[in-house]
Amino acid sequence: ALIRGANTSVVCATYNLQPTSALWAALVDLRQRRPGVAVRLYVDAQAGDRAFKGRDGGGGVGVRRPAASRRAQGLSTGEMARRLRGAVVMRTRAPEDGKRAVTSHAKLLSIDHRFLLVGSANLSYSAEERNVELGLRLDDPALAHGVEKQLRDLEGIVYEQVHD
Repeated sequence: ALIRGANTSVVCATYNLQPTSALWAALVDLRQRRPGVAVRLYVDAQAGDRAFKGRDGGGGVGVRRPAASRRAQGLSTGEMARRLRGAVVMRTRAPEDGKRAVTSHAKLLSIDHRFLLVGSANLSYSAEERNVELGLRLDDPALAHGVEKQLRDLEGIVYEQVHD
């Protein structure tokens, strides 16, 4: 409902995003219904693309795995960018040689730079339908702006933009 009611912007950070989730359906619907609403999505490349060898970055090996090795039900970050045409999709960057990959495990929604939803849920079907999760919905423009700024400040350092 928060996404459906967005007037100016949606900022979302989640570890994973699945095509079966209500969040995905709401984002797709928003892009189709209200293309003027800015959408910015932050996801984890390891979860979305199974991008790096091993869960811990495999000693810094930044080689992306082929599509066949990804989980069948998941969306790749490229698919997210293609299907959410006009949205900005950011994913965690490949690790530098010898370094571990950074995991983006934040779970939040910021709507219209005002409403902030922060919680434990991965914003996936399992979290929506099967898991016990906790979340807080806050109406605080200053806090929403601060959280959005913190994510933007990580762009280029932790995140890279996905181009469709």
